[in-house]
Amino acid sequence: MSDSDKPVSDPQNPVSDSPENEEDKPHTGPFFDERQSYVSPRASLAYRIGQPITRAWFRTLHDVQWFHPERVPHRGPVLVVANHQSYYDPPLIGGGITSRPLDYLARAGLFSNPLFGRFISAFNAFPIKEDSGDRAALEAVIGRLRAGGAVLLFPEGRRTRDGHVMPLKRGMALIVRKARCPVLPVAIDGVFDAFPPGQGKPTLFKGPIGVHYGRPILHDDLPRDPTAMLTLLHDRIEAQRLKLRLELLKKSGGRFPAPLPPKTPRAVE
Repeated sequence: MSDSDKPVSDPQNPVSDSPENEEDKPHTGPFFDERQSYVSPRASLAYRIGQPITRAWFRTLHDVQWFHPERVPHRGPVLVVANHQSYYDPPLIGGGITSRPLDYLARAGLFSNPLFGRFISAFNAFPIKEDSGDRAALEAVIGRLRAGGAVLLFPEGRRTRDGHVMPLKRGMALIVRKARCPVLPVAIDGVFDAFPPGQGKPTLFKGPIGVHYGRPILHDDLPRDPTAMLTLLHDRIEAQRLKLRLELLKKSGGRFPAPLPPKTPRAVE
């Protein structure tokens, strides 16, 4: 990566870009305070306590690298869209963002255990019924965005089976069209090796793993055609993932992550 893409190992002290124009500067506002990471009422005590623990876990056990978390707007609605490699992905993405809390979509089945349901709700997770289709997902996400939240969404719909970014679901285009908010692409890599689908628990001390936060894309700058929009976001996330992979390979002396099988060419389904 270039010098402008240096990793941020501790997101509370980010090494940000030297912005060339106003659009590149980090957003500031009521969600952010220099003395305290969270001022949003949805940043619960559990969230405040849990995030530094999450960061310590990933830094210690997986040598995580967070690239450009300062690009996440500090206020106003934003839809964070990322590739999905592992159960690690939600806390891994949220762990790098100290400027504001994230809201997370979670399968309704995870809330069937009342104790676990209360636990993940404390970290801003909210349920989506697996059999309710795109309408329930759209209503839930739009409500959070209209309240000024930052919502994390995995538009592939499930974890990848080969490590590549899979086709994006068309329901995400409906959310973007209705919410009319910025979209921030995020790429993850290395997690597929440390905690792949089908593996009951993560392989500790396997890394490095990384998260690359892209620049927000304003709603009016996205294509109006749903297929074109999804293709653009798919390609943006995949390009960030490949760039991130090169950095992880460089850091590990070419040992990690392992090579992936050939990529499926479709970007939308």
